[in-house]
Amino acid sequence: MFIPKDLDQICDYLNQGRILAYPTETLWGLGVDISNPEAVEALFTLKTRDRGKPVSILVGDQRMAHEYATIDAHDLKLMELFWPGPLTIVLPAKETVPEEIRGGGTTIGVRCSSHPFAKKLVRKFQKAISTTSANRSGQPPAHSKRDLIWAPDSVLVVDDETNLIKNPGSTVIKKIKEDSYQMLREGQIEESLLKKYIKITNSNA
Repeated sequence: MFIPKDLDQICDYLNQGRILAYPTETLWGLGVDISNPEAVEALFTLKTRDRGKPVSILVGDQRMAHEYATIDAHDLKLMELFWPGPLTIVLPAKETVPEEIRGGGTTIGVRCSSHPFAKKLVRKFQKAISTTSANRSGQPPAHSKRDLIWAPDSVLVVDDETNLIKNPGSTVIKKIKEDSYQMLREGQIEESLLKKYIKITNSNA
């Protein structure tokens, strides 16, 4: 069901446990209130996603990121350089992140989108929402709202004409130790650029 970009109404929907399909600067994402167990379960069911796989979260700024992840000076430097933007940083999760979102692990992927609507939405909601690609597991990601034809009426699709035209997803790095990170996925931000500021490894060592 298409819905207008009314932030108050969308926040009400999220508080009700509804699933939202929304645009980011990379791909369209599926968002739920991560503090609502029923909403998280509905998200996994919709995507036919393995419960052991974690889901990243979208925050409005660095301050909100501190509520969900343990962040040090090296992480803050990256956030100052690349946020808002297409960089997801996997960090030690705080207890505020439900186990289901963490996939049973101890880390959480955190991102702050530069898309005007996504950024405003999370700041208005004042809580993190999930940010996972708007597709069923194994299917192509959604680059525009036209790619959401598969979604049932229960999914609220933001009526936005953002067309990303095959943009890659966010770049995903995982904190290993101090200023050392593991490259999990190279997306819009190239590894060569990140290497100017941090150590990148392709192993978990």
